[in-house]
Amino acid sequence: MAPGLDQAARFLSGLMLIILSTQSAAHEVRPAYLDIRAESDTTYQIFWKVPAQGGVGLPITIRWPQLCQIDGLPDTRLLNASYIERSTLKCSAPIEGQVVELQGLENTLTDTLIRYTNLAGQVQSDRLTPSSTAITIKSEPKAYAVLVTYLELGVEHIWFGIDHLLFVICLLFIAGTFRRVLITITGFTIAHSITLISAALGLVTLNPAPVEAVIALSIVFVAREIVLGNKTSVAYRYPVAVAFIFGLLHGFGFAAALGEIGLPYSDKLLALLMFNLGVEVGQVVFITAVILVSGYARKWANKAQAGNLTYFSSYGIGVISCYWFLIRLLAI
Repeated sequence: MAPGLDQAARFLSGLMLIILSTQSAAHEVRPAYLDIRAESDTTYQIFWKVPAQGGVGLPITIRWPQLCQIDGLPDTRLLNASYIERSTLKCSAPIEGQVVELQGLENTLTDTLIRYTNLAGQVQSDRLTPSSTAITIKSEPKAYAVLVTYLELGVEHIWFGIDHLLFVICLLFIAGTFRRVLITITGFTIAHSITLISAALGLVTLNPAPVEAVIALSIVFVAREIVLGNKTSVAYRYPVAVAFIFGLLHGFGFAAALGEIGLPYSDKLLALLMFNLGVEVGQVVFITAVILVSGYARKWANKAQAGNLTYFSSYGIGVISCYWFLIRLLAI
């Protein structure tokens, strides 16, 4: 095998291992969410949602400032594989300027979106990670912070959405030429943007579990088309149509992920648009990387070797997607 092709094959093999390991821990990557809403200068309504494993929330606890404490017993429940807690926080002085910390977050793979709404309705939106577990509540939140946060969330979601990325790879294989790739990806983008925005605004609702199963099945379909290599099939002749139809389903998948995060009470539409923009930015970066790797492989490989690489890559993607489909089907 040519040196460049061998390196590309090693890259794809590593990618498959990353996909499998990522999916095995996918339940732990879901974000947590903490909402703090001021009712008075010293009283706050708290909503805390954290992913659950085996009916128990991840071991993340909120460390409030010393001047604050939860009033009474929280209302707790388990809903859709998440531990949810509602409570009232009472402080001896305003919480603004104080530090809120999430203990145990550093031992997980989970990010946490924290949203603080002051009495004036201004929103502070920040994201805590395992490497950054504390936040200072601000008296005058910056309006643009919400937009930056949702842009970052959109980018990270597409990069961690391995199933969506594999579907995009298959679309690139089927489209072939740069012009057809551009048209096909545009169709996919328009389609998933339509359903993402519609679902996030509550205009259309679907049960996310069957949607996730069908998304896996969509990857099986396009991977099968590549393996069969029938250039006269509908997928090869009209890749934009395939991308658009399945893109509608993938948009519901993006909307389900956004539903796990939630949208701010104010600036809901802007946050939604920034999340969608983040998805597109992440997708463009990924597509660019795939095209560069493919171009490098073709530079060193002959036509037969490049065809074999495409064949075996698609075969591997199909196998993984079949596994996801069965797992998701059993979870319905």
